[in-house]
Amino acid sequence: GDQEDALNIQYDYGSVMHYPRDAFSKNGQTTIEPLQSNVTIGQRITLSANDIQEVRNFYNCTGTDHTLPTTTTTSTSTTTTTKSELINA
Repeated sequence: GDQEDALNIQYDYGSVMHYPRDAFSKNGQTTIEPLQSNVTIGQRITLSANDIQEVRNFYNCTGTDHTLPTTTTTSTSTTTTTKSELINA
C-alpha cells in the first residue's frame, strides 16, 4: 500500500532528497530499486510539491502555493566606438 511519513505526506520518489538508483555504487550498478518500477528517483532539478509542503509544515507556514518565486535578471549592453568611426562620422 501507499506509505506516509511522520508528516502524513505520501512517499515521494520525486523528492530532491531521494538518492539516485546508483547511490553508493562503485561500478555504476543499481543499489536502490524502488518498489514502483516506473518512477524516477534521485532527480536534482527542482523541489517536488511534497518537498515544499514538508518544509512549510516544518516551519508552520500556512501558504498553499506550490510555485517557487521567479527571479528576474537584467543585462546591460556596452557599445564601443573606434577612433576611426569617430573621425569618419
